[in-house]
Amino acid sequence: EKHFQIQSGEGQMLNGFTFEYYVDGDWTENAPKNAGSYNVKITRPEDDTYKAYEKVIENGLVIEKEEVNVPTIESKTYTGSTLTADVEDNDLYVVSENNGGVNAGKYDVKLTLNDSTNYKWKTSDDAEITLEFTISKAELTITAKDKTIIYNQDPANDGVTYDGFVNGETSAVLSGTLTFEYSYEKGNNAGEYTITPSGLTSNNYEIEFVDGRSEDEHFKEEFPNTIIEHVKYLEGDWLEEFIKKHLSHEI
Repeated sequence: EKHFQIQSGEGQMLNGFTFEYYVDGDWTENAPKNAGSYNVKITRPEDDTYKAYEKVIENGLVIEKEEVNVPTIESKTYTGSTLTADVEDNDLYVVSENNGGVNAGKYDVKLTLNDSTNYKWKTSDDAEITLEFTISKAELTITAKDKTIIYNQDPANDGVTYDGFVNGETSAVLSGTLTFEYSYEKGNNAGEYTITPSGLTSNNYEIEFVDGRSEDEHFKEEFPNTIIEHVKYLEGDWLEEFIKKHLSHEI
């Protein structure tokens, strides 16, 4: 309840005043409890010391609404199943909408105050507020498999591996076309090169592409010493020297 005191010009407390509040179209001596602005009428009958007094103070009593903190809506990561925000009804508000969804994205969560007459959201004057619930993408790693090729062959690959699919999903849920780029070109020297996958996209997966390794092996793997010896026998010693110099590290 609200209490008033009246002081004289000299600061002395004065008694005998009556306070009335204009509530719902009537004057009442019962102080209001609900939030709002109220006119206040102050009266005092005449006595031996003072004349009769009456004064109406517009909006003389203001009861502010109590603020309600807005709950934090935590995001969740895509699982392939329906997800909803972790928020529940309580004494101050009810969850009027929390349908969530399956796919990664943003979804509405609506909360409605139980008593909007005396309470207000800290961030809004409306009885209902709309918050955002986020389903974030799951992480998916696509790694190019290592591949061994023979010198002077065209670049090639053995496909990719996937790590991160949820709920039994496979590459069939991805969009786009899997493509590869090679740091190796036909005719490059023997050595290690990279195979870089790309081209696949998804609304539900945050994709990280990881390079594979391409190893270019020497011609000697395809032409064993027995074949070279036959060539040597047929063509002469100069051919063996040519093969040693240009096509093989050793024979």
